[in-house]
Amino acid sequence: MSDSPDILRMRVLLCFFKKEENRTVMGISRTLKEAKQNVSRAMIALEKEGLLDRSNPRMPHLTNLGEKRAKYYAERMEITLNHLLYEGVDIENAKSDAFQWALYCSDKTM
Repeated sequence: MSDSPDILRMRVLLCFFKKEENRTVMGISRTLKEAKQNVSRAMIALEKEGLLDRSNPRMPHLTNLGEKRAKYYAERMEITLNHLLYEGVDIENAKSDAFQWALYCSDKTM
């Protein structure tokens, strides 16, 4: 899945939030089926935003702000995904659209 940089950053953030087993660039690139360089760029961007601590490259982790932001997006994703599935959207399209809605919809729309 080739995503916009914003969507990929959110997907990487959610991998850390869900405590995926291998949270290195290679592990996340396998999980998300994305190129390692794209995941690396996303992780660098998350670090610059203060959401990810990469001081130990083998064990990067979310900062407090990163945890809050990831929780926010995880809740929006769950709400959106459940709504789309209820409306009869197939699972693959629902997942793809849920990322878009979670990132770009206003709080009022959600």
